[in-house]
Amino acid sequence: MERNFYKEAKEIFIDSVDPKNYLSLDTGVLYLQRVAELKEKPFKISLLSGPAGVGKTMLLKKFLQEYGDDKTLLFTRPFESGKEFANVLNAKLFNGEKELFENLDNSDDSEFFVILDEAQIYEKEFLEKIRIISDTNKIKFLLCMHTGESKELLSMEHFSTRIFTTIDISPPSKREFNAYIQKKLLSIQLFDLSKGFDQKRSDFIYRYTKGNFRKSNLFLYTLFDILDYFYTKRPSELTNIKSVPMKYLEMSAIELGHLDA
Repeated sequence: MERNFYKEAKEIFIDSVDPKNYLSLDTGVLYLQRVAELKEKPFKISLLSGPAGVGKTMLLKKFLQEYGDDKTLLFTRPFESGKEFANVLNAKLFNGEKELFENLDNSDDSEFFVILDEAQIYEKEFLEKIRIISDTNKIKFLLCMHTGESKELLSMEHFSTRIFTTIDISPPSKREFNAYIQKKLLSIQLFDLSKGFDQKRSDFIYRYTKGNFRKSNLFLYTLFDILDYFYTKRPSELTNIKSVPMKYLEMSAIELGHLDA
């Protein structure tokens, strides 16, 4: 059976936070190194911020995969209360024996590294719990949140003196975005499609997504879904797999509401 390149391309742009799908773009490598360096530094609280869809969760999962150990915890799901969080933390670090603060008081001098994703959803009472735990100097926290929310946290008097640094995650540049698309296609050996996805085509998508990976993956999935349809139902319209005709990118933009029909 003849290989359907467009169907294969569509499937690799299904949005995912699985670290095995992490692509090492230049800035991504830098961000990963900065988080890894934090693991070795003494501090109470640090922040990682960026707009939604920029790849923060994927970055954190990749960090855990490469640098994680039994003293490093990543929580990607929200907690309902500070009490629930303290109980889960106690269970993870000390098997739930005794109370969390008693266990921390009796632990050795080693520091635990705890990362909380989506920290912008937590109320002040929960964040106050984080502050109190950090004051034991036994657990250092990296709070991951959306851009703008970190400024509000920094304005809180109890936090401003405890925050060591902020790592700001930005969307990729246009050049990096083009590299992202090409690397994704190359990851499943779609060499001709990768070569044909030039800067002009990636810039067209970037115009509407601003490099946001979640929005970009949706755009690219839609694009290759349309191409898959034409390849299956009307193959005479697709005679050259080495480049994607611009009209199909425009059709994708219309389908997603970026352009009027």
